[in-house]
Amino acid sequence: MEEYPDKYDINELAEKLAQGTISKEESAYFERWYADFNDEEVRVGRGRHRSEEALRTSMLSGIYREINGRGGRQSHRSSLYTLVKVAAAVLLFIGAAYFFLYRKAPTARLAQSGVRDIAPGGNKAVLTLANGATIILNDVHKGQVTSQGNSKIIKVNNGLVAYHTAASGSKAPGVAYNMLTVPRGGQFKLVLADGTRVWLNSASSIRYPTAFTGADRTVRITGEAYFEVAKNSLQPFRVLADRMTVSVLGTHFNIMAYPDEPAAKVTLLEGAVNVKSKGNNVRLKPGEQLLLDPRGGMRTVDGINLQGVISWTHDQFWLNGGDIHTIMREISRWYNVDVVIKGNIPEHFEGYIPRDVNVSKIFEVLQQTNLLDYTIQNNKIIVSP
Repeated sequence: MEEYPDKYDINELAEKLAQGTISKEESAYFERWYADFNDEEVRVGRGRHRSEEALRTSMLSGIYREINGRGGRQSHRSSLYTLVKVAAAVLLFIGAAYFFLYRKAPTARLAQSGVRDIAPGGNKAVLTLANGATIILNDVHKGQVTSQGNSKIIKVNNGLVAYHTAASGSKAPGVAYNMLTVPRGGQFKLVLADGTRVWLNSASSIRYPTAFTGADRTVRITGEAYFEVAKNSLQPFRVLADRMTVSVLGTHFNIMAYPDEPAAKVTLLEGAVNVKSKGNNVRLKPGEQLLLDPRGGMRTVDGINLQGVISWTHDQFWLNGGDIHTIMREISRWYNVDVVIKGNIPEHFEGYIPRDVNVSKIFEVLQQTNLLDYTIQNNKIIVSP
């Protein structure tokens, strides 16, 4: 393997690449490093590995060693981000190479001549102000969008809006509520007036005050959101979702509460949260996940893959041993398509797939199992064994 001088930090370059802030020189350096993995660690071939799972394990081990060996020190979030982003990209490329070299590829059929592939979702959101007026955020320029009371609403970049409350000598106006709604095929980020950061997944929304002036900080969500809550011991932070209330002082956690999912989930990454539902009360520790079923039953699971849970915030699908119905629900939301499953596909799926690619690339990876085929008909995907 060619050795490059330590001119750049590989982990920083990976994050810049994902954020679109990488320079041409940095991009060229990263691409040379990315293409220079040791053949002994990522070679594609049946002779060295007893199974495809063994191949994937070997590849991931090599990638992880390579990142740690070249990356230097980094934060937990940065290391998580880089491992997921780079490993998934390499798995997509090498997994496809393995598939085409050693298997007969199922053919993806377009039902009508000229039908285009389906593009991935992107940064899309609608902001509803206290007076009911709506602003399509992906249509407005960066800078101040409007104001609500003492708070300025600023579009920071194409996927982020932030609230900034200025100090005022005048009496604060009454509490006003805004709502950020992310459609199917969208995602967006939000910084609340207290500095709390929120990531919203497809088909999700959050209702929140434009300034936190009461005894607590309460917001309400639908769908899925990841929170990094600003610490404030005098104002507990509460999230209302589905049939539960999640209370914290300052912590990092993910809530998934889509109505079409069999259970709502709260996953704790850092700090502590308290979850209440119908008189039941559960306190989570980092690495634990609470599941709330439609009947109100609550149970806790530990040893959760935290990287996987928030992989959607880094443009990754985490399959997590899910069945075909679970995976297709997520694909349906992100690509804003209807998915019809014909026939029985009983198997479960593992691994990561980048979700910033056209839908055909997703199915190229899934087809490596030889378990399914698919057809695109306009805005509908039909999946069959």
